[in-house]
Amino acid sequence: MSLDRIDSHGVFVGLPRKPEFPLGDAEPLSAPVDRSPAGSGPRLDSVRLSQEGVGAAALQASDSMQRQLQALQGRNPRSADASTYDIRPQGIPRYDAGNRLVGFTVIRQAPPLETLVFRGGGAKGVGNPSVLAEMRDAGMLDGIKHLVGSSVGALTALGLASGLDIPALQALADKFDGKAMRGAPDGGFQSRYPMFDTSWRPGFQAGRVLELLDRTTAEQVSGYLGAHWAGDAFQTRLERLRLAEGDGAVDRLAQLRHQDEGADRSGRMITFNDLRLLHRLEPDRFKNLTLTGWDATRGRTLYFDAQTTPDVPVAVAGRISMGFPVYFKSVDLDPGDGHGLRTFTDGGVGSNMPVEVVTNGLQGKRLEHAKARTAVLTFDEGGEAYRILHQTPQPPSFGLEWVKDKLAGWVARNPDYGWSAYQDRLKVHEAGPNAFVVFHGDIGTLDLGASSTRRGLAQAQAALKMREQIALRRGQAYAEEFSSARECFMQLNEREKRAILEGPVPEPGAYPKGRDDAGYQFEWTLFELARHEAQQRKS
Repeated sequence: MSLDRIDSHGVFVGLPRKPEFPLGDAEPLSAPVDRSPAGSGPRLDSVRLSQEGVGAAALQASDSMQRQLQALQGRNPRSADASTYDIRPQGIPRYDAGNRLVGFTVIRQAPPLETLVFRGGGAKGVGNPSVLAEMRDAGMLDGIKHLVGSSVGALTALGLASGLDIPALQALADKFDGKAMRGAPDGGFQSRYPMFDTSWRPGFQAGRVLELLDRTTAEQVSGYLGAHWAGDAFQTRLERLRLAEGDGAVDRLAQLRHQDEGADRSGRMITFNDLRLLHRLEPDRFKNLTLTGWDATRGRTLYFDAQTTPDVPVAVAGRISMGFPVYFKSVDLDPGDGHGLRTFTDGGVGSNMPVEVVTNGLQGKRLEHAKARTAVLTFDEGGEAYRILHQTPQPPSFGLEWVKDKLAGWVARNPDYGWSAYQDRLKVHEAGPNAFVVFHGDIGTLDLGASSTRRGLAQAQAALKMREQIALRRGQAYAEEFSSARECFMQLNEREKRAILEGPVPEPGAYPKGRDDAGYQFEWTLFELARHEAQQRKS
């Protein structure tokens, strides 16, 4: 959830002028313009378009971005491979106050991503599928195992985790316009979804959201199981699952092969535990999933996942997480975690950027590894993301923003909403190079009725900006501390070991102290360990 204001005066368009500054200047458009500054603070030049020029300028902007995208299409996003970068680990000796060697700071190639965390932001999520398409083409989604989301980020995470490819995810997102979100569900809704209780709450029920999420996830799972069930390879994997999880797991999957969307959906909807089982069967298609919900009864965030709420349908949790307070009805639910029936609303109320799902309880190297393998996707919001990434966010203090946060907290039933929002900003800042900014044109949080032209502009902008951000992160490295070269070697992946063997043999003459140089000894030890391991494999 993101409580911001929709600007009705015009459209703000941030187009790239310099590829090396993907969050930077805006490119002027030849349309009726008012060149007054757009906002305050360190935001760079922008263009404010009058309402009369919005349509033409949006089309021109979209065409401009599409041309830039087409110019980049000839470049293979994966073309900057290992041959372009030296991915051998580089060890920098560390000494104590007495000049005694205590270990090494090792610069390594950033590891593949394993977790994506999607921020909440309502209609600003229009750019999420475009961004994911760029990440897919760059190979950044190949190792993803876990998807985490709040609010509209929950929709994105849920769709991907359920097996949707990017075009199907885009098609699903396109269905969540204002009419779908506010419209009444099909007849017989309550008999089909008796577990979904919003009867006396203020706001729109958004029952069609639940229907869409349920139908989409059910079709994905039943379609996959139906197509593969009889195959020998699938049956082999299924038998392994039976040995690990028991007969009940296989029986459950057999039940999910057949879906009746017109019947009572209790016990038939796809749950968090179902996705966990499917991830074990087909990890390239199905992912582990965590969604947030604000427990208004207990005043805290609940993380819906296979461990805490295994039997909760992912569609119900998705509808809860997207339940913008007051605008959409809150939901009464017993999630089966031992605390009984409670009232839940938008997950972004308590954690709009739930990185803590990945990092809580971790320390030292385990924390470093988790953060290096996690990417967070936040929203541009008129340059605010740039400020958060480059300036340490400050805690809330008394003033207009404090008053607005208190009002938002009162509406959302979280008295600490301002502090929660501050924590969200800190999470983005601390993600550093693993934070990616999703651009969204002029579309704001509640702009659910945006025209196809405005949505197309936002999607083209999101794709172009994301491609620039990916290009900047080619060859990204990160630092780890090890006590010895041997400890470092134990953490290297196969590509790094192969690069060590294929690179030049370390020469003592290249180091200030020759064979006595700690840097040379580090490099030589890695080389010897890699060569010894390779020889053992051959023998």
